[in-house]
Amino acid sequence: MKNIIYSILILTVFTSFQIIYGNQQTTLGQANNIAIVNKKIENKVILYFPEIEELKLVKEERVIKNIQGNKAEIIMNELIKGPKEDNLMSIIPKGTELNSAQIKNNIAYIDLSQEFISNHPGGSWGEHSTIYGIVNSLCELEEVEAVQILIDGDIKDEFKGHININKPLEMSQES
Repeated sequence: MKNIIYSILILTVFTSFQIIYGNQQTTLGQANNIAIVNKKIENKVILYFPEIEELKLVKEERVIKNIQGNKAEIIMNELIKGPKEDNLMSIIPKGTELNSAQIKNNIAYIDLSQEFISNHPGGSWGEHSTIYGIVNSLCELEEVEAVQILIDGDIKDEFKGHININKPLEMSQES
């Protein structure tokens, strides 16, 4: 009879430990999975916009939720929305549409509508900040080394007269 009581007691203690510590491990495992899932869905991107008072491009960090899919398209759509900070200016002219954005062989190919050129005010600094705001923002992606800008599917020689866009452009360190 003593052996049966000891067996039941040992079984009860073992089962209690299993329930208590087994649930904690499951809860920790579930918490870790949630953290990993959230990390994959929510990412920071770096966008470049010109500062209003100084002639330089500055970084604006933005948290993007659900950044799954085409990262070049996501970044371009954020640039089209414009800056969040009051001291920064938009770089994409009104009416510009993103025809496509894709990354191939470490080059981001960005196809914009004709309004990108026709609605831009021009000027050497304005052109520089627009083109390199796009290029620098996309080159912040690990998989992008250069950016080729197209207008309605075609490569143009220059953008408004001051910047050649007939070949892929790399990130500017002089912004």
